[in-house]
Amino acid sequence: MTEDFPREERQRKPRKRRVVKKGRLLFFILLFTALLLCILWYLFSGIKTLIYHQLLEIQTIQPSLVRQEFSVQGLLIKQEYPITLPIKGSMNFTISDGERVKAGTQLGVLSATDMESASGVKAYAVKSPTSGMLCTHVDGFEDILIPGNINIVQIPALDKIDSNISGEVPAVAEKGQKVAKVIDNLGPLYIFGYLSQERLGAIHGLKDASLKIKWQQQILEAKVDKLIANQEQPGMLLLIKNYPDTILHQRKLDFHLITGELEGLLVNEEALVFKDNKPGIYILWKGMVRWVPVEISGRMAQKVKITGQEIQPGVRYIVNPKYAREGDRLT
Repeated sequence: MTEDFPREERQRKPRKRRVVKKGRLLFFILLFTALLLCILWYLFSGIKTLIYHQLLEIQTIQPSLVRQEFSVQGLLIKQEYPITLPIKGSMNFTISDGERVKAGTQLGVLSATDMESASGVKAYAVKSPTSGMLCTHVDGFEDILIPGNINIVQIPALDKIDSNISGEVPAVAEKGQKVAKVIDNLGPLYIFGYLSQERLGAIHGLKDASLKIKWQQQILEAKVDKLIANQEQPGMLLLIKNYPDTILHQRKLDFHLITGELEGLLVNEEALVFKDNKPGIYILWKGMVRWVPVEISGRMAQKVKITGQEIQPGVRYIVNPKYAREGDRLT
């Protein structure tokens, strides 16, 4: 009979356990945590940079112009010579509205009833009293709103002026009725601009200054002839230079008064980046964000006029530099 005791002893003998030191375990945990944090940080930084690059607004520096202006309503004051009919009748113009004429030019024919005539109608030639431009837009202010009356006449309220004058000649006009006028298109042209007291105070320093107005996308030169601080009707009187004939048909008009201009290489003011209190901008140079210094020679309407050794038309710059860093590479 075989004895099994030693075999049982071997089976009961405890196995040796591998003991891991706590210090080493803590080291591995810290190392793994640090690596994980580094990975997360680089991932976050990469995503953040990618998002910022998507938010970047890049524009090209080009010569441009900005204006400081505000809208004004006004009245035209011009030298006009009314065409008044001597008798009742029907007026037929042979000269078109807006056409230039010389003094003595026949403007048309007035047909009036005449009992002594075989046909019962007598024709009268109507001639221009002076040289100028024929206009059939009669508003009743032809003898009032003229340059010679500027200092003596009360400027009417804006709502007293009819702006819907058709310019059509009536089929039958009464004796003494104005049917047209000849406007001196070479004489001085004034605009009375209606202003509030606050606006008038803001432009007080523009007296006798040369400036510009914008009317129907046309830029006209003007001079402030007078500022009127009347409590009832404050405003300014502008003398217009080199005006087009088309403006002469108007009495009431809307325009923009240009009080300042800035022209040159302009960038958004928010694009400026200061280093050591020196202004500069971020430009793209070979696909890389690079800071270059600039000199500022003017500011207007959130734009700045800049010059610099590396500033020229065609250079691309970053409008919103808060999303960029110098040295960033953009693809």
